[in-house]
Amino acid sequence: MDKIIGKKVYRIVGNVLAANYMRVPFKANQSLQLTGRYVHIQLRAIPDRFYILHFYVTTSDERVLDISITNLFKECKVIGNVLQYPCHLSGKWTTLGVDLVDMLRRNNCGQFHCLKSIQRRIHLRRVILQENDPKALCIPIVAVPDKTEKAERCLESIGAVVKEPAGREPLRVQTISQVNRGACSTKNMSHTKASRPTTVMPKLNSSVASDQDSKQKLATTFSPEPAMELRFCIGYTSKTTGNMIWTKDCRSIIYSCAAKIVHMNPDTGSQKFFLGHTMPISVIALSPDESILASCQEGKDPLVRLWEMSTGECLAVFGGHASDVQCIDFNLSGTWMITVGKEGKGSTKNFNNLVILWDISQVLKGGNVTKLVEHSFEPSLNKMRFVPFEEACLVSCGIGNIHIWRMKSVREKYEVRRMVLHLGPHSNQVFVDLAFEGVLGGVDTFARSIYSCTSSGLLYQINFTNRNIDQIYRLHDDSINSVVVTDGFCVTGSEDRFLRVWPLDFSDYFLEAEHAAPVNALAVSSDCLRIAIGTANGTIGIMDVPTHGYRTVVRSHESVVLALAMDPHNREFTTTASDGTIRTWDLDSFEQLYEFLAPGEHALCVAYHPLKYLIACGFEDGAVRIFDIASTSQLFEHKQHRSKVLSISFTMDGEKLFTAGQDGIICVYDAVRNYQPIKSISTAFAGDEIDLSISPNGKYIATIGVGCASVIIYNTDSMDKCMEMSSNGRRVKLVKFAPIKNYVYAMTRDSRLQSYDLNEGRIVQESSPLHLDNVNTMDFSDNGNFLLTGGNDGILKMWALGKNGPHEARCQCFIGHSSPINRALFTPDKKQVVSVGSGKGILVWDLLVDTAEDVSDYIDRVIAEKLTAESQQLDGASDRPETPPPKWPERQSGDTEALLEELLRFKQQLVGHSEEASTAAADYPSNVEAISEPSPLQRLRERAMNMEFSSSASISSQNLENSYSFIDSDVRAEQSQMFLPLIHFSGTTKPVKRAERKYVAAENEAGIRMLHVSGYMQMHNCMLWQPEAGLFTTAIGSNIIIEDLHTRKQTMLHEHEEQISCIALSPGGKWLAVGSGVPLGSNATAPIFIWQYDSATTVRRLDYHQESIQSLAWSRDSSFLISVGNCEHPRIVVWNVRDSKIVATSDCDRVIHDVKFCKSSFEFVSVGQEFVTFWLLNDDSTLLMQELTAPGDDPANVHYTCLDVTEDNIVFVGAANGFVTQWIANSEQNVCIDSWDTSQRELTSIFAKQDKVYTCGQFPHVRLWGKPIESLTNTAVAWQMIRDINFDSPSKSLSLDDRGNEGVASTASGTIWHFGKDPATKISSGHSEDILDVAYSDDGELLASCAADGRVMVWTVKGMQHLKTFDGSRHSCLCIAFGILPVPTPRALTFLRTAPTGASIIAGYADGVARELVLTGSTSSVSNAVLIDQEAITVRDKPVDPRI
Repeated sequence: MDKIIGKKVYRIVGNVLAANYMRVPFKANQSLQLTGRYVHIQLRAIPDRFYILHFYVTTSDERVLDISITNLFKECKVIGNVLQYPCHLSGKWTTLGVDLVDMLRRNNCGQFHCLKSIQRRIHLRRVILQENDPKALCIPIVAVPDKTEKAERCLESIGAVVKEPAGREPLRVQTISQVNRGACSTKNMSHTKASRPTTVMPKLNSSVASDQDSKQKLATTFSPEPAMELRFCIGYTSKTTGNMIWTKDCRSIIYSCAAKIVHMNPDTGSQKFFLGHTMPISVIALSPDESILASCQEGKDPLVRLWEMSTGECLAVFGGHASDVQCIDFNLSGTWMITVGKEGKGSTKNFNNLVILWDISQVLKGGNVTKLVEHSFEPSLNKMRFVPFEEACLVSCGIGNIHIWRMKSVREKYEVRRMVLHLGPHSNQVFVDLAFEGVLGGVDTFARSIYSCTSSGLLYQINFTNRNIDQIYRLHDDSINSVVVTDGFCVTGSEDRFLRVWPLDFSDYFLEAEHAAPVNALAVSSDCLRIAIGTANGTIGIMDVPTHGYRTVVRSHESVVLALAMDPHNREFTTTASDGTIRTWDLDSFEQLYEFLAPGEHALCVAYHPLKYLIACGFEDGAVRIFDIASTSQLFEHKQHRSKVLSISFTMDGEKLFTAGQDGIICVYDAVRNYQPIKSISTAFAGDEIDLSISPNGKYIATIGVGCASVIIYNTDSMDKCMEMSSNGRRVKLVKFAPIKNYVYAMTRDSRLQSYDLNEGRIVQESSPLHLDNVNTMDFSDNGNFLLTGGNDGILKMWALGKNGPHEARCQCFIGHSSPINRALFTPDKKQVVSVGSGKGILVWDLLVDTAEDVSDYIDRVIAEKLTAESQQLDGASDRPETPPPKWPERQSGDTEALLEELLRFKQQLVGHSEEASTAAADYPSNVEAISEPSPLQRLRERAMNMEFSSSASISSQNLENSYSFIDSDVRAEQSQMFLPLIHFSGTTKPVKRAERKYVAAENEAGIRMLHVSGYMQMHNCMLWQPEAGLFTTAIGSNIIIEDLHTRKQTMLHEHEEQISCIALSPGGKWLAVGSGVPLGSNATAPIFIWQYDSATTVRRLDYHQESIQSLAWSRDSSFLISVGNCEHPRIVVWNVRDSKIVATSDCDRVIHDVKFCKSSFEFVSVGQEFVTFWLLNDDSTLLMQELTAPGDDPANVHYTCLDVTEDNIVFVGAANGFVTQWIANSEQNVCIDSWDTSQRELTSIFAKQDKVYTCGQFPHVRLWGKPIESLTNTAVAWQMIRDINFDSPSKSLSLDDRGNEGVASTASGTIWHFGKDPATKISSGHSEDILDVAYSDDGELLASCAADGRVMVWTVKGMQHLKTFDGSRHSCLCIAFGILPVPTPRALTFLRTAPTGASIIAGYADGVARELVLTGSTSSVSNAVLIDQEAITVRDKPVDPRI
């Protein structure tokens, strides 16, 4: 440190230029990544000495050139990659200007990319790079045009001589003495002695890293500031001892994770952070009074930081060791601190230890840290600690040595005196850790003992008074890594993975815990009741000593985290790491849920299936594997790539999987047919970086072209190339479709963001470099307003995207990663950001900015674009010149009129709230979310991208005018149904036309009789299961099917003429109530039939409702039945079933979705739009009601969709936003006591039994929630998710036994599942859409059916057992026939004769393709396919004569 200028000065000694120099940056493999064109450097040559200055420049083709400026040369030369320029300087300070771009251009050396490094052997004090002309500098530059006498005289006058060949622009030099100092001399040249700089670090929980200037710049960028806050760090750095601390209040532990210090409450899971280190932390220590926390990082010249515990402020930053600081400790009073590391002097610097004693008594008062004494010694040292029962005394241990140290004050200076403990035959031991006998109580100081553990599993007990070894105990079979001694017991953690707790006589351990990895760190709470254990595999566990209980509070990857993917359905995410593991984490509890092991293999990329609970991973060896998360099992594996799989992605419908490998190939897999590979295309050279991105509508895929020099768009269906756009000479690294705009973004290797307009097919915008080093990840918010980037510099950046793209003036930087960031993503709920990197930590950030989708703006824009296009077309397209075809690939036109009407209805809903509500998306989430999945903007985006904005008008002016009419009542009715939750029954749209004359034959005269029904109607509340009687009841169309599960015999109940809407079974199982719907606009009533369940006979018919029946509910004593009408007329009717009389009725002004009786037959609860309503039936047959809304819910934007009531009158209500609220119902007061988020979107069914609650939503699983039965009404105890029960699609109906241990669920795909303690089992299958054709086999033993869902199912005629399902096409299957498909040959169509009769099915699909479905074999495969016609195949029959 120079005392005059107050800055660090590096002195270069030695006369050999090749061996004595300084390089910036320090390492040769690092790069400055400076892109400025002009370099201005202030330097001074030493007279009569040679100097050399190297500029290492990277070109656009990634070549590294050496521009050497020296006084060794006499002429300019270009030799290989070296450009030699002579420059003779005087001993005065001189400014040298270099135009790097022009220098490379004149020498034909390529295009300048960036300045990589500077290496010099000359006096140098300032380097400036800039893009602009050097005239903008405050220091004037003299330009010498050519080698003339005038130029020579000019240079000689300023003390410099430049020799250049003719035609080359010389270097520009200027001596500082010739500069006019009027404006800049004080700023640039004068130096004052500055006071000690104060380090201002982020406060506890702070995450924004910037200096004072950048803070002022950020203050004017975007708000709030900061835009994110660090919420949680998942990870732990497993160091050997010294990085695990309990606080005195026994509530928190302190540990390190990479470069972060984490202060965590293991009971609540809350964390606070100390951020500031730039390298992984090697050791931490806490002062005895817990006022100061000390930490030191790894690497060369490590920095020690002192933190104030109460505020988290960094008090001091200092260094004194060359490397390897492994010990920090405080004395008992907290005024001294010892650090032990390696010294950096002499040839033995790698072997000598350096002990430094620091005075930190003035740090909390704003003073400095003072070095009292330092001592160097050669013997090995592993641990050094202050003796807690004697001031100024220390003990150290190492390889074959134990030393006792004393600090003596001699003549106002401190000296170190070291005494060697005689070990005798034990000098071959490696002593690892130290501990002291407990200091609590009034025991005599001279009776204290020192304990030291060894790498051979021994524990030495040493008498501190006489310095003798008292006892030696063998406690483990392997190295003891950590030891802690208290007043009552001793704790040891060993390499053999055991934690053991011993009495102080070490007779036998009384507590033992085996871990999955060696135990590296231990800490015992001050009350000696809990032990914190850190292991080598990155886990932290807490052991309760009195109860022997153990729980893991932190898990982490053991090495670099490579990939990250967010679950689109649940608050979960999955990470992969180079430790060979794939782990799934919970975003609420931050606990590890699942783990997949792949020893020796690394998964480089991961993606979630958009509809199923599956993940797909691409591995380093080129394999692609599909995993089922719930069962932690591998389902499929394919190896199509010859090298690393770098990117993987599903289409939005989940039917295709795309992978991109380092071999330059993109592979397409059919996710419906066991992920069979269906196509491979080569897009780049082997070794090129490659990336994938799927468009929001799932129709297009973007990737990187040959040489990383272009962006290519493919069609996902055919994989035909739609367009290729050049990157203007830059190498592309990442691609990403814009969330809203018709753009593709690309990140280049030099960290620039390029914007490609797909309508124009070219780059429309390019930013300046966003990071100093390579960018590894980027992600956009759903509204397209924010960009998240992370790269090798370890800084996470949030950019506010304006019209001109990202700019440093609209950027916020966040520290937390000390190593390169590999992946950072927004969570699907738009509330958080997750980032992972080369360190072990996974960081979860809370978003403080609004990244939600602005539906109102999007609707306005789409409507405006559509109306503008239509009006231009109606004004007369013939007068305008023909518009050239767009460069974006031709899109298939959708139903434009239907989309316009939907958009206008959206607009009308928004306008109906208020002017303020129409511009704020948060004011209408319930209306939008009720009809959209997964988000309103995504659904509109998918349909709007299919619109033809420049084609002929699809609607007339009259239709357009009618579309603006929002007054018509029919529009209101359709609009009200449009925003209803999915659970609501709306009935058929048109009345069914039936025969006017109807004849029903007697049973003994019937010509045909229904024997068996297979399938299921995907409706809510249309399925019942009685496990005691073994009966299963379901509604199919207008029929009720009761099946005996033991005999498989079916009983059909036929009374209804319209589609059944709901069924309900009385509590005793005696009566079955069935309600039906009526067509919209019909005058017919919706009857309710009461059946005697065991005899299958009708006993009552109840007629009242003029609308469809939405829900039915029985009272506990089966005396009353409640029926509820649907949205056309939401009225409640209470029936006396025995008398078939109406007890009470009530018209409701809001839609009702579900109803249930309470324990009393005179109280019931209904749920619907806005309110949970509690009803009371008086003796005079009047109904009293109380309408309530859960706390925090907006009545105008909430739909309560389902409910269940327990025997204790506890009501559980599910809502369309995925929340469950818990209520206590009684006649005096009805109150909401608890609520929680299920993350399942709209809830369709809920079942509650004592301490269990089952919930069904819009995702393919049922969730089981639990809570101790004694804490059901205790709000301090939260409901916890016990398990996920996974199906193939969302559940529609749910029926469970009385204890809630097992049940049956029906799904939207037509399947029925049984679940219990084991994973769910499929017990029945059916079609999910209309069945279009059936066919018998020739022998009459098989029956095949096809439907609009594209599936072909095969059944046995006898017993109707399901045999096989073919799900091979996204298109509807219109016709089928048993037979063999002809294969086209060069001459004719020839039938295959190898398959026996009935072994194949020919199916005709809506895409014009006929496919042969093979029945033999274990897989459902398509052996042949022939394109018959471009239109749909509607008739297919096998000819009798096989020659035809």
